[in-house]
Amino acid sequence: MTELDLGQMFLIYNKALVARSSGDIVFFRREEVEAENGIGPPVKKWKLYHQIQARGFLYYIKGNIRI
Repeated sequence: MTELDLGQMFLIYNKALVARSSGDIVFFRREEVEAENGIGPPVKKWKLYHQIQARGFLYYIKGNIRI
């Protein structure tokens, strides 16, 4: 998935993965990629698509409940 050192993570709506790295907050999403040898069905892999240079804690808030 990545070479980063990941800590606290949240999977949001089974589509995006938000994780805290040592000095960044990183966002991943699943994308279909061709099979490596070109034979077989496409494979879904997590791809890094956004990175924020911020530190702190992650909170996932759903409605009025903080998890």
